[in-house]
Amino acid sequence: MEVMHGLMAGSATVMLPVAVDENGRLVVVVEGDSASASGSSVIATNGTALPLSSLPASFGYNDDDQVEYVDVVFDGVTYRQSLTWSAGLLASVSAWEPLP
Repeated sequence: MEVMHGLMAGSATVMLPVAVDENGRLVVVVEGDSASASGSSVIATNGTALPLSSLPASFGYNDDDQVEYVDVVFDGVTYRQSLTWSAGLLASVSAWEPLP
C-alpha cells in the first residue's frame, strides 16, 4: 500500500497520511504517521489541541463502505470528524467536535 499525504479540512488544515487499501478505499494511515515527530496538533471546536499523530483512531463506515467518521479520545473526551460523500466522492470533512 503506497502512502500519500492529503489535506483534511477542519478548524486548521492538517496533512494526514492516506492510502488506498486493497479494496480501493481511501484510508487514513494512523500508525507510523510522519507528522508524529513534529508534535503538531489540530484545534477542536471547543479549543482543545488534539495531538492526532499520537492518538489511536477508530473509523465508522456508511453502507457504501466509505469512511463516515473518525473518532479519537483525548483526556477522556471522544472527538469526531465527519466525512460527507456525494456520488462516491468525498465532498466535505468537518472540524473535530467533542461528542456529548
